[in-house]
Amino acid sequence: MTEMVERLVRVGVLTPEEGRHLAGDIFHREFRKISDDWVKRPITLTLAGIQTGVEDLKPRTDKDSLVVGETKRLLGLSEELRASTSTGW
Repeated sequence: MTEMVERLVRVGVLTPEEGRHLAGDIFHREFRKISDDWVKRPITLTLAGIQTGVEDLKPRTDKDSLVVGETKRLLGLSEELRASTSTGW
């Protein structure tokens, strides 16, 4: 049962929250509630969101936009550095 629940969560049939609920039934215990948005959507969407910079279902605040912007800037610098070292600079 645990392997089946894990696979269903991994492929996105169940959300992590649903998987945790079923795991609680399997192990006859209650797991701590996680209130983050990522537990309420399929893990495949969460992973895709991380890759595209959309990690949360809540609207972004100005602070979040600054962090995302700074992260993209640093990733760009990293790519430039990687490119310059591979060309022999």
